[in-house]
Amino acid sequence: MINHQPKTTIMLNNWLKIAFINYKKNWLSTIINLFGLTIGLTGFMLILMHWNDEESYEKWNPKKDLIYGSQIYNKKDNAYGATIPYIMAERAVKVIPEVKDYVLFNGSGVGYKMTTKKKTVFQKDGMLVSGNFFNFFPFN
Repeated sequence: MINHQPKTTIMLNNWLKIAFINYKKNWLSTIINLFGLTIGLTGFMLILMHWNDEESYEKWNPKKDLIYGSQIYNKKDNAYGATIPYIMAERAVKVIPEVKDYVLFNGSGVGYKMTTKKKTVFQKDGMLVSGNFFNFFPFN
């Protein structure tokens, strides 16, 4: 009787049979290896997702190359803060020629009650911003 299967298929079948026999013999090593592979791949995917999120943070903004953040250093606490006082931002526009405008944020996570003639809505985790916010961030 002539076998018409290619040699690679026969070789692959034999290799799989040998592999499964060895997996059954060394079942504890197999489980440890699969667990390690699962942890490794999960960690890789989480890191990749985080990196993609960080890379795409402001790609949607057409003015992203013109917007910069500033920090203030508190000597007493030996710490940096992400917010600067209004008076400092106003002074920066006057003194530093590269600074054309500024927007201030206060993301304190406070809830706000908004009322119109027809409806009242409570916004949880709101943020206070200066009036020119939409000049920097063109939301629709």
